[in-house]
Amino acid sequence: MWKQCFGLAVLVMLAVVSAVDLDSVTSCLVREYNLFAQKPHITAAGEVLECSGYVTVNSCWGRCDSSEIADYKIPFKISNHPVCTYSRVQKRRVRLPNCHPDHPDPYHVVYDALACSCRYCNSKYTSCETLNG
Repeated sequence: MWKQCFGLAVLVMLAVVSAVDLDSVTSCLVREYNLFAQKPHITAAGEVLECSGYVTVNSCWGRCDSSEIADYKIPFKISNHPVCTYSRVQKRRVRLPNCHPDHPDPYHVVYDALACSCRYCNSKYTSCETLNG
């Protein structure tokens, strides 16, 4: 009897883990994305050897709480809040699927998120745009 209950509990846990509603997530987490990568090569004769394709990568996605107070004047706020970003990454070399047979290097480097967290934006590893660029 306990084996049946244990098996049912494992199935319920798997169903809960796989049924994450991404529209209602209120945390920062690792999520799978399909990234389109291109790596054309121009030969000495000027011929373009195409090389491209979709690559599955793990990236950070989600929401981070802040206690920012908006201003009623432009720029409406001074942006200094935590963003969902990488806390650990792993470099990976992948072969692009749609490459010309004579392309000298059909490989592309991607970075997979191993863990994500809410941290203040650091332009060393995150795009931190503001209204001023």
